[in-house]
Amino acid sequence: MLTIKNLKNDIFGPVSLELERGCSLVVRGPSGSGKTRFLRAVADLDPAQGELLLDGRAAHRMPAYDWRRRVRFVPAESAWWLETVAAHFTKPQGLGAGMGCLGLDEKLMQARVRDLSTGERQ
Repeated sequence: MLTIKNLKNDIFGPVSLELERGCSLVVRGPSGSGKTRFLRAVADLDPAQGELLLDGRAAHRMPAYDWRRRVRFVPAESAWWLETVAAHFTKPQGLGAGMGCLGLDEKLMQARVRDLSTGERQ
């Protein structure tokens, strides 16, 4: 069983839950709300406060490589190769209205790709 007690950082939390072996969990929220940061924290890839236990054994009581071998994070990364979002489109000025339909701010067209959340990149 994966047990999470009061896990939090500057973007999400606190989150507490128990997940039985073989069960799945859906993490949803708006783009940029901290879903990926939460999952990375559970996998001990990003700093966070709180307690993580696997079958009653605390994460801080085992080597990081051992925890990460048992609790995995598999990212869903989009392929971006230019510095800004707009640079990826031949006519970016026509995309602004369509972004609103997707729930995205038109200002994201001028954003640097490295500053986008995972959801914004997707």
